[in-house]
Formats: sequence, structure tokens, C-alpha cells
Amino acid sequence: MWLAGVPSTTTQIALRLEPDAEPASYLEPPAFMLHRWGAAHTGSAVSHLCYIGHFEGPLPFA
Repeated sequence: MWLAGVPSTTTQIALRLEPDAEPASYLEPPAFMLHRWGAAHTGSAVSHLCYIGHFEGPLPFA
């Protein structure tokens, strides 16, 4: 089984596990994930996290 937590395209929901916790969210950049599955016999998968907006980069590796 393969699981992935995918970010929201709006605000990010706070993970609050206490039974009496108030709902909350964070103002983080919206994002989405792209997934590509290989042929059924290979079982390969590639995922890429994409932030929505304009950010500095790409930058060279140091």
C-alpha cells in the first residue's frame, strides 16, 4: 500500500489530535502533487510536490 499526504490548494489544516482540539489552519503556500505510476509489472511511482506561485529559483547546487 502507498500513502501520501497531499497539501491543500488553499490553507493548510493544522494536525490536532486531541479530542477537544479546536479546528485551525495555517497560511502556507498552496500546493498540489503530481503522481506518475509506471507499468503494472514494475511497481514504480514518482511523486512531485508543486507549490503554486512564483518563488526564487531554480538555484544552482552549492
